[in-house]
Amino acid sequence: MEDSLKKKFSTKIISNVLTFAMSSVITILVPRSLGPSDYGNFSYINHFFNKFFGFFSLGSLLAFFTKLSQRPKEHKMIRFYIFFLLFVLVISILLLTTIYITGSEKLLLNEIKLQVVVLAFAYSFLLYLINIVRQVNDAYGFTVMSEKFFIVQKLLSLLIVLSLYFFNALNIVFYFVHLILVLSLLLFTWIYYLDSQKIKPFAKVNRLSKVEVKKYISEYYTYSHPLFTIGAVALLLALSERWFLQYFGGSEEQGFYSFSFAITSIIFLFTGALAPLFTREFSIAWGKKDFTHMRYLYNRFIPPLIALASFFSFFVAANGEKIGILLGGRLYENAGFSIAVMSVYPIHQTYGQLCGSVFFASGKTKLMRNISVPFNILGFFLTAFLLLPDKHGGLDLGSLGLVYKMVFLQFLVVNFYLYHCSKILNVSFLESMIKQIAIIASFAGLAFLVNILFEVVFDDIMLQLILSGFVYTMLAVLMIFLFSKILVSSSRSELLELFNKILKK
Repeated sequence: MEDSLKKKFSTKIISNVLTFAMSSVITILVPRSLGPSDYGNFSYINHFFNKFFGFFSLGSLLAFFTKLSQRPKEHKMIRFYIFFLLFVLVISILLLTTIYITGSEKLLLNEIKLQVVVLAFAYSFLLYLINIVRQVNDAYGFTVMSEKFFIVQKLLSLLIVLSLYFFNALNIVFYFVHLILVLSLLLFTWIYYLDSQKIKPFAKVNRLSKVEVKKYISEYYTYSHPLFTIGAVALLLALSERWFLQYFGGSEEQGFYSFSFAITSIIFLFTGALAPLFTREFSIAWGKKDFTHMRYLYNRFIPPLIALASFFSFFVAANGEKIGILLGGRLYENAGFSIAVMSVYPIHQTYGQLCGSVFFASGKTKLMRNISVPFNILGFFLTAFLLLPDKHGGLDLGSLGLVYKMVFLQFLVVNFYLYHCSKILNVSFLESMIKQIAIIASFAGLAFLVNILFEVVFDDIMLQLILSGFVYTMLAVLMIFLFSKILVSSSRSELLELFNKILKK
């Protein structure tokens, strides 16, 4: 039975809070145990294969999720996509083999051990499958079940990491092995549940004819080929920027960047996991041509999520160096400023995800391509300029240079997205920009003001973070209550009603 939208959102938020807590512990232990060099290699090889599989999916994943949300009873679509995933796996194995046969691994993989490369390949493909099945669960409205099992998987992962850390056995190989184990268990659990709900893509009734295969290929091609262009450009540029950092900066700079990105990713957990729900609701509303409901979703839910991202982002931005030392130890002291700058990335990453939901649901993938590709190319030249050594005409900024590029480019791209989303939904772009500026300025000003106050009064880092975090939270709640319409698109009475419901529960 499909869960209500309200229940799905509540479950996602609870899941994100618990995942945030568990991921925070893992983010502290893993970089400390591996050290900047091995942690840099871990992040680089994962990034390589994530982009690898993302590229070979040919932009089809978003088409699959959107179409399945609109036609959930069409189980043949799932069967077709499973065969496509097997095709992706075979092609990926052949390409990886070719890299080693030609000796290109020395250049592309920076001589990372073959054992680590194979484990990273298996882990990245599993993660790719997990993302797909999680979206299938959302498409069928099984979000509550899905998130419960997801939390259990995270808890199991945390317990294994704690055990490895306690016995001083947390190295890059054991960490990969544990990730593959827990993701495999989660994947099989989800598949078993879907089967119990009569979703059986390999039942005889769901056999595909040649005509149906051609129909799906044509449908997916029409939707996805602009996304394939985005994917091809994004693959080359994303791999090149991390390669620049690995080759010219070294694995330690890669580790500093990866550590900053890991902390940023924890912030994004709160808002990023809600994007598939938006895509599903927008897809259903678009199929019904219910533009009123789409505008309601856009105006009602985007500001609170941006406020949530801003709340966490600017606390980290104001305390970047202290958080770096506290979580990673003195080995990551030089990552402090990168953490501070990178922490604002989730704000516009959230905007990008939610605006992307509008593009995907409406099928306007060509427009998305036309915006993304030129900016990605600009990003390549910007990366080269910021990361190349002096002798090659660059600024040699290492991890900080890549952070600057990501934050700046994300800001530009997302505001172009925002402009076109406003046109699609017939809402005011100017009003959206004013709200964006108001939300960002409010939380930024409050976070840095509180940070300065407590730095003057206390010397102890831990004490500063705890007390400033508490005061910042209290003042943020007060600020939201006083300016609720601007910051979260809700009236004070609605906020009080929500607060009372939470207390009752």
